[in-house]
This record gives sequence, C-alpha cells and structure tokens, in this order.
Amino acid sequence: MGLKRNKKKSRPFHQVIEEPQDEKTGPRILVINRGSVGAVIPQLMTDIRTLLSPNVVRSIKVLRSTRVQDLVAAAGPLHITHAIVFTRTDNGVYMKICTLSHGPTVTFSLQNFSLHSDVLASLKRPMTIPTLYNQTAACLMMNNLQPHSGPRHLQMVASSMLQIFPKIVPDEISARRIRRCCMINYDEETQDFDLRHYFVHLSTSTTTKLINKLVNSMKIPDLHEFENMEDAMDRAGALSESEGEEDSKVEVARQINGQNRKPVSAKSSVKMKDCGPRITMKLQKIESGLLGGDVLYHRTQKKSAKEVQQIKMLREQKKKEKDARKQRQEEDVARKQEKGEQHKEMCLQGQSAEEQDRAHKNKLKKNAEDNKLEDDDDDSAGEGDDEEESDDDAEYYKQEVGDLPEGVSFSSRMKRRREKDTEEMDAKKQKVQTLEEKKIEARKLKAKEKFKELNKKSKKRPRSYGKRLVKQMKRQAKARTAFKTAEKAKEMKDQANKPIQKKF
Repeated sequence: MGLKRNKKKSRPFHQVIEEPQDEKTGPRILVINRGSVGAVIPQLMTDIRTLLSPNVVRSIKVLRSTRVQDLVAAAGPLHITHAIVFTRTDNGVYMKICTLSHGPTVTFSLQNFSLHSDVLASLKRPMTIPTLYNQTAACLMMNNLQPHSGPRHLQMVASSMLQIFPKIVPDEISARRIRRCCMINYDEETQDFDLRHYFVHLSTSTTTKLINKLVNSMKIPDLHEFENMEDAMDRAGALSESEGEEDSKVEVARQINGQNRKPVSAKSSVKMKDCGPRITMKLQKIESGLLGGDVLYHRTQKKSAKEVQQIKMLREQKKKEKDARKQRQEEDVARKQEKGEQHKEMCLQGQSAEEQDRAHKNKLKKNAEDNKLEDDDDDSAGEGDDEEESDDDAEYYKQEVGDLPEGVSFSSRMKRRREKDTEEMDAKKQKVQTLEEKKIEARKLKAKEKFKELNKKSKKRPRSYGKRLVKQMKRQAKARTAFKTAEKAKEMKDQANKPIQKKF
C-alpha cells in the first residue's frame, strides 16, 4: 500500500464582511411602556424591538417606580439616545418617540395595527430569518416626508425618524448588508402615517418562469409532460400576467455554487416580502422637551398667543416654587447636620460641672443601698460588731460627703430605713399575691361555665325522638278532624229536629 498524502481540502471562497458599529456614535433605543397597556401592546413592543434591532437595548428592565429623571440619568453612561414609550388612555393607544435627554417628543395615536405573527399567517409563503434581525439593521425609506422641506411639523417627524435608524453611506456599505427595509408613507388627504417592514430578497432575473425555478430553487420542477427541453422552453415562452411585470434589476456580486472562485457580478431582481408589523397612525402632538415642555404642534387643540404666554407664565411660576422648596429642604438638612455636629462636640468635651455633681451623688446613693444589704447579713453577729460596722459606715460617709449625720447615729438611721423597706416589700408582695389569686379564681369560674355549656351541647336527643314526635303530631291531627266531624254531625241533627214554622 502506498503512503497516505495529506491533501488540502478545497473550500469555496467566502467574502467576510465586517462593519463594526460603535455604540457611542450609532442610535441606541429603549422601548418601554408607562402604566397599564393591555395584553396586545407588549407583543407590538417586541415586534418594534425586532424592527429596530440590533440598535435596541434589551438588557435594561424598567420598573413601575422608575421616573423620567431616572431614565435621563441612566441614558448617559448606557449611551441611550432615544426612547419609544407606549401609553394607553380611554381615548386610545399612543406611541411617543423621545430623544434623550432634552427632547423633542413626537406623539402618535395608533389607529390600527397588525402583529408580526398575523402578517406571517396571512401570507401563502412567509419568509422568516430569525438570525437576520441581529446581524443587519433596517434601512429607512420615506414618502412625502423630507427633513428640509414642507410643513414644520412634518420636518420634525422626518428628522426624528431618521435619527432612530442608522445612517447609510452608499459608497461604503455593501448591497449584501441591506436585507431589511422599513417604509413610512404619509397620506396628505387623511393625514395618516403607514409603517411597513419588508425583507429584501434577490433572485436572478430571467425571461421565463421555468429558468427562474431551475436557477433559484434547489428542487427540479416536474417536466414529465414535455418530450424534451425545447418543448418545455417553447411552452414556457407564453408569459402570464404576473411574469410580464418587470421587477427592478440590480447588478450584485454572486457566487457560483460548488466553484472555488470569486463572486461574479450578475443582474438580479429585487423582491420585497412583508414580515410585519403594519401600523397606521396619526400625528397627535409635538413637545419641545422630554415628555413635556412647550407644545409646538397639536392636531385638535389650537391656542392663541395670549394663551401660550399664560401657560408659559404658569410653568415658570411652578418652576420657581419648586426651586424655593428645594432651597428650604437643603437649608433644613444643613441645619440638622450642624446640630448633630454640635451635639457630638459636646459629648466629646464632656458634661458640665453641675451634671458631674449630680452623677457623683447618685453613685453615693447606690453605694449606701449596697451597704444596707451587707448590714442585714451581719445583724446576727452581735452588738459589738454592729458598733464597729456603724463606725466604719460613719467614716465612709465622712470620707465621701465630708460631714457626719447630725442628731441620730448612723446605725439607728440605717435600721429604720431597713424596717421601712421590709414593710413596703411585704405590702407589695401581699398585693401581688391577692391579684394573682383573684385572677386564678376568675379563670376557674370561666372554665366551669364553659364546661357546663359543653355538657348541655353534648346531651343530644336519641334517634327515636324524631319518630315519636311525628307519631304524636299525627295523633293530634286525627283528634282534631274527629272533633270537627262530630260537631258538624251535631249541628245537622239539631237542624233536623227543629219544628218548621209556617208563615200565614
């Protein structure tokens, strides 16, 4: 056997396209809702996230307690440029396109919409490429909308829409990167904005339908009806109404399957397939600030110059009041902090002389009480020991206070205090004992009453009681009927025995 040779495997040529997008330069959009929106609007929000991906922020979770100020504070470090906010009222559903962090805010009222799943269900041959959303961004196409011409409110709408989608430079970007398209049409008569989302599909442009199937599809069509290829081409030459419509043709570099060569430029027809969502909406209003500020345009309400000035004055007045409240709060906080610091300094420096004297006297009282307890234990030792201890107590009192007690000796005074304390303690113990005894007696009475009630409930009637009661009721009923019949019979007899009185 010959030696094995390691041959290089032939691999097709793949053109690597790398177009890094900087998060700081490109748009970063946050899609959220404020308040209760319903069950269908969250699905529409997910469809809009897929439409605007990969420029959508998905890792941030917005809670109900989050405020607009929190979003503005987080927009800087997270490089969030725009926010699409969905709200719902009694009048309808609104979509607000906000540019962070100072505005303006463009508000649309949604007239009707259909979701991505509904659009795919309506198509015969839907096209879905889930990985395509995160790879390429959708390009924007607008009809009857220009950022530098037309009415002012339409210019602002066009500029806000252009800021949401990334910029495309035709000389730098390749045609293979444009796989999705978002189209916005403005109808001047109805003043409606129609939004559609399409996949861009390229196929080789040929004259007949048979050649299109052979080139573009992977399966071979059914040709059993034809004798040879010429017959198939002749019959396919008769164009149908759909084949007669010419699609837009573009020269795009394509690769031949199974050949290790560079892509060859060939003409291709551009086809667009709807993938949803579909939205029809109307412009409601435009505000100069972020979810507030001066109303630059309103579809239904129109105000005069005086009313606008009054609104501005009220807004400025509210702002001044708010600033004054903030200043008061800051002053209060500063004053409380100063008081706390002063208190700390006083604690560190120490207490005053009067407070120190009071604390010293309290210590002496506690020491005297401790001495009382020691004297009680030593009473059994004898009178001589008491005299010696009294002398020691007097000396201790003289050392601590500075003077001896006048009139009564130290030992006699301590004995009287002990007797009073013992009497008070005995009285307190007796009161506590009497209270506890009363509580115990009350508990016993309650327990006896409950036991009596339980005994009454437990004494149930026997099962035969019901039967006896029914029999008794039947007997009483029979006796009543017999009594009534007897009375009627007596009345009849009495009437029969009475003499007949004739009138003449």
